[in-house]
Amino acid sequence: MTIALLLNLSRSEPFLNHQLLSIIHQSQTPDEIFVLDSTGDKTIPLLCTQMQTQAAFPIEHLSFSEATPFANKMNDAVLRSKASYIVVLNEISFLHPKCVQQHLRWARRGFFLSGVLSKVSLVHSLDRDMEHHVFMKKIRNAGSAVYFPGLSVFASSKPSISDDQALQNISFWREDFNLINGYDEMFETVEGVTRDMLHRLIQLGIQSIVLKASALIYEPNTTEKQFVSKHDVALLKKSKRKKRIVAINGLEKN
Repeated sequence: MTIALLLNLSRSEPFLNHQLLSIIHQSQTPDEIFVLDSTGDKTIPLLCTQMQTQAAFPIEHLSFSEATPFANKMNDAVLRSKASYIVVLNEISFLHPKCVQQHLRWARRGFFLSGVLSKVSLVHSLDRDMEHHVFMKKIRNAGSAVYFPGLSVFASSKPSISDDQALQNISFWREDFNLINGYDEMFETVEGVTRDMLHRLIQLGIQSIVLKASALIYEPNTTEKQFVSKHDVALLKKSKRKKRIVAINGLEKN
């Protein structure tokens, strides 16, 4: 079993170095990571090259235009990946040291997983040049979620997903993703395209497991909210009504 992490970036992130270090320092390192960059920030590929010297796995920087939709970026990365299992990260994501290990621990055929998002406040005292272990200690101490991975023993599988499910800390089998033809590139928003992809996995017979106090990712506590555009709402309703499994415009284009 091999695992790839997909990190989506649509805007420049001052703490990207700590994001990448939180992946490099995982107890169970991934086999590859793809940084999906549509920021236009020329320092990001240089940072990825610098971080590669500290990583025992390839860090591949993929450059996209600022107008490239999330679905197109994700499909392109999966097509490049050789991994059998995928974890999706979005924007600012600081991984608990055992995050990848716990995704792998609970990964079973016939299921996709949602890990926990823990909210933190990124205050000015968190300097971007702070030593990583100090930075992560402060992040973990400020986290809103309880860390008690043993609780995931009691996580039950469901043939559905809820509106508050952690959509930027999900993992799934590459083979299942191929069967549904990946993300549907007809969608506009991250929320819309992700919900559609997960609903199609469910139509395929893949069930959802929401992990409890496990596979933690720390993200900024912000007033910004993800949204589903009217265009995506209409597409999602149509997809559910037709009980669609295969994306119309996905990994393989029709």
